Amino acid sequence: MRSRIARRLCAWVGVGCWLVGVASQSETLPDPTRPGIGAPASVESKSDGPALPVTPLLQSIMIGPHKRWAIVNGRTVVEGDTVGDARVLHIEPDAVTLLRGVEQETIRLLPTLDRDWLSKKVQRP
Repeated sequence: MRSRIARRLCAWVGVGCWLVGVASQSETLPDPTRPGIGAPASVESKSDGPALPVTPLLQSIMIGPHKRWAIVNGRTVVEGDTVGDARVLHIEPDAVTLLRGVEQETIRLLPTLDRDWLSKKVQRP
């Protein structure tokens, strides 16, 4: 009876050691939902010239019952905040409107998404 218990215990210890070894060899992957990953800097500097502004990159939009905010270039902004030299005018479910001087610029979360694809009728043969 003791040898059977000892064998089972050794088997479980062996399995545990194997799992620890496998877990230690696994690669740590970055969290793709974390803001700021892959976000460009607000300005791009070159040693031979002045800093050039980078096009704002809309990464995420969150809409709550009383507040709307977005992540642009890795920074959380609300309506009225500034992004570079532009002011956040509106935050919508799929886009953010920026006001730069007197010109409005809309940056979209998914620029290639066709929002009317559900309303279009698919004709089947």
